[in-house]
Amino acid sequence: MSSVASQTGSTVEREGVERLVPRSRTEGVRQVAGADPAPLQSPPHPLGAVETPRPAPTTIQPSRPALADTAAIGALVAIAAILGTRLWLGLSIAGAFVLALLTIPDATPGKIAMLGVYGVLTVLPCAYLDLRRGGG
Repeated sequence: MSSVASQTGSTVEREGVERLVPRSRTEGVRQVAGADPAPLQSPPHPLGAVETPRPAPTTIQPSRPALADTAAIGALVAIAAILGTRLWLGLSIAGAFVLALLTIPDATPGKIAMLGVYGVLTVLPCAYLDLRRGGG
């Protein structure tokens, strides 16, 4: 601020603003000679020392799922595993059936060959996977 005030024609001079002199931090602080400044202490509580009780530590036990829940989840996993393979096998057989229905009205050697290729490359691998997993 001293550089601004020292310039001629500055805003401080034009507006007639009072110049501030920086104060030191120790100004206005009274100290007893030779004594260390004591830390500030809060006044004593009117009822004496009040201590807040700490709550007792609690142990949280994780709950275990009920036996019925575990059995239900196991059954759903088994159903999903069976339907996972059976669903693909069912879809491939349904596709072969639709392809056969489209081939029957106008049976050309090309359409019959495509039906055979579909059966060999789609239905047979799905049936093999189902039988390998233990499907009946």
